[in-house]
Amino acid sequence: MEDSVKDVFELGYMRMIRFSLSTIAQWPNKNFGTKTRAARIQSGYHYILVTIIVVGECSCALYLWRNRKILDFFNIGHVYGNILMTALLIQRITLNFQNKYCSVLKKFASEFHLMHHAHKSDFAAKEHSRINRFCKIVTIVNHVQVACGLPMYLGVPHFNNIRAGMFSENRPANKTFEQSVYYELPFDCTTDVTGYYIMFFYNWYPAYNVCAAMCIIDVTIFVIVFHILGHLNVLMHNMKYFPRPSDENEQSEREYNEQAFGLLKDLVQHYQIIKEFMSDTSSAFDMTLFVYLAFHQLNGCVLLLELSSMKAEAIIKYGLLTFFTFQQLIQTSVIFEQISSKSEQLAHKVYGLPWELMDTKNRKIVLLLFTDVQKKLALKVCSIVPVGVTTMSAIIKTTISYFMLLNTIAK
Repeated sequence: MEDSVKDVFELGYMRMIRFSLSTIAQWPNKNFGTKTRAARIQSGYHYILVTIIVVGECSCALYLWRNRKILDFFNIGHVYGNILMTALLIQRITLNFQNKYCSVLKKFASEFHLMHHAHKSDFAAKEHSRINRFCKIVTIVNHVQVACGLPMYLGVPHFNNIRAGMFSENRPANKTFEQSVYYELPFDCTTDVTGYYIMFFYNWYPAYNVCAAMCIIDVTIFVIVFHILGHLNVLMHNMKYFPRPSDENEQSEREYNEQAFGLLKDLVQHYQIIKEFMSDTSSAFDMTLFVYLAFHQLNGCVLLLELSSMKAEAIIKYGLLTFFTFQQLIQTSVIFEQISSKSEQLAHKVYGLPWELMDTKNRKIVLLLFTDVQKKLALKVCSIVPVGVTTMSAIIKTTISYFMLLNTIAK
């Protein structure tokens, strides 16, 4: 059913992404020419959101500094984890201020999406349908992660408070309320019930923004990568089934070379479209990927440290979060690795073209294309380090090493 739609935003997963990005003010309405009241409200809300989150980050850091001598090692780790997640959030909620990010989303939706190329061949239409299914699944999975992670992270401290009798008439002596996020505040939220509930309900706001910024922007990048892979599959299919001359008479040879010239021109243009869009995507998300990988490097240590106590509340609170965090890293790396893998196959596909049956002009085109595809395609961090399985394994190894070091210090 979705394969027959004519507008990109009639696709369910594209509507979900647009709506979810709008909730954190990261959908570029201006670039799409949207001038509705909701778009104007979102534009103003964007500045409010950034201000609130930055103030919250400063307050959280101030709390850590002022209480550094009385907090135990694991509570310090908890606060550090919140600071790191908020730092990631700050970087991601400023994306909509960047022209490159806005331009890439506009170009993807209006030009690069496989819907705009599905009419070119039966295989392109099938690939469009296949990629749509992948995009739909990964979009739903990431939205489920937001729905599960949010109540788990905020609900466990509240449950711990109930179990500890913090809301009973005979409250335990020298006990304080446990919060999911701690701030330096002008009022008491650690022993006062009213103050506790104010912060408990407020914390749903930054927690949602963190979850959405992590999962929804990730899935936006995944969808873009899936469509890049779809384009590469179409390109390689066209190379694999490049026509050969039917017979060897002079007229047929001339007609074949004219046909081959047109098809080679299409192949070169298609490859240039893919390469140019990948360059734009790398440029738009290079800092995002850098902060993302740095976050996993540091936050992974903190999460493993929090889990090392092996207490039930720690496992409930941090277990799912740790699983989702490492799952996101592995998922991102494996998906990005597919681009490098497909790119390596391109040279073999170009060499497999029937160049020996072409005239000199067409052979020169094949040679130029063959030279061009030697350069491996990859989305890179700061245009230097390609994101893939190798990078992921290095991060996980280093994370475990740091965790073992910190765990030894804690003991």
